[in-house]
Amino acid sequence: MQQSILRHVALWGTVLLLSFSLRQDPVDFAQLRAWYSQPSSAWPAPHLLEGGTFRELEALPENPFRQDPAYEALISLGKQLFF
Repeated sequence: MQQSILRHVALWGTVLLLSFSLRQDPVDFAQLRAWYSQPSSAWPAPHLLEGGTFRELEALPENPFRQDPAYEALISLGKQLFF
């Protein structure tokens, strides 16, 4: 039983190490910084899987519960706990 577990751990450990060491395209962080420091209209096009759809990031809509007095106590509690 222990030998079986050790074999599985060794196998999966080897697979994990190889998956990180066989990376084919090293990341050029300077190039990424240069691209994404520009306005989003100048960013490179996304690479999507076939059939995938792309939607630009945008600001979240206004929270409809912020104006509701019934939620004031809950909002106040959240601010006390998390801010």
